[in-house]
Amino acid sequence: MQRIISIVVMTFAVFLVGCVAPVVPEFSGQAPKPIHSATMLRQAIELALADEGWEIISIQHQNILQAYKQKDDQSASVYIVYGSEGYSMEYATSQHMQYDAKKNTIDPLYRKWVYSLNSSIEYQLKQQTTLLKNRY
Repeated sequence: MQRIISIVVMTFAVFLVGCVAPVVPEFSGQAPKPIHSATMLRQAIELALADEGWEIISIQHQNILQAYKQKDDQSASVYIVYGSEGYSMEYATSQHMQYDAKKNTIDPLYRKWVYSLNSSIEYQLKQQTTLLKNRY
């Protein structure tokens, strides 16, 4: 139920933000305290990527993923840097998303994708935290 509420709130937020200048979002999140492992964080990120329809296209330095998503003729990729302290997600590339580096703007669909991905990562981290708490 909480996931549904979270999705509704994020959808509304994306819609609301879509009415303003479409700025390229970047995210960073802290890993919940029971998660001390970059491996566990990576598992949460990989599950979220799969849930949201993203594909991992490269792994760099064992803690940087590049993920890709495409719909029709539009596509985008992001870098996700992670470690035991948390993660960050940054724009990498896009096609047919009207990206303007000088104005730091992009198509609202990109923002929708990354907001949804970030929510899914947070959800997966909460799931792992709950499992760890129940285990001890």
